[in-house]
Amino acid sequence: MALHTSLSHADGVAAFAVCAMGPVGIDIEPSLRASELPQVSTSVCHAIEASQLAGLREPLYSRELLALWVRKEALLKAEGIGLEREMTAFVAADGAVLPLTASTADNAGPVRLSMLEIGARWTAAVAAPVDAVIEGVWLRPVGGRVVAEPALYVS
Repeated sequence: MALHTSLSHADGVAAFAVCAMGPVGIDIEPSLRASELPQVSTSVCHAIEASQLAGLREPLYSRELLALWVRKEALLKAEGIGLEREMTAFVAADGAVLPLTASTADNAGPVRLSMLEIGARWTAAVAAPVDAVIEGVWLRPVGGRVVAEPALYVS
């Protein structure tokens, strides 16, 4: 059985996804990064997404743009191509089911984009096979050992 993995890290935190059902991608960013993203919106948003975001006021606009960014990064990681594909070339709504278009995703079924509920400090998303169950564990060092707490992972 082949295991598919994805890794993302930012500001001292790492997110790791493992899936036996097919390609998986994960992305995590600090929520504070939202304030940096409006300057790059033309590099992130498909025309449809730009139109949907246009009526939002700050700080909601920036938070939604960051959520869009992590969904798109997760999809590109599942495809195995990183930022080779322009983010403006596709729409990545939360809950969307999308095909993997890269040749590295041989015979893989579609993936579902899902935002992960991991608290206000972080914004994260996963692209996983449609039938994958998302569960998780937070791992953190405490007194020289690793302690597991409820969180999210893909199985």
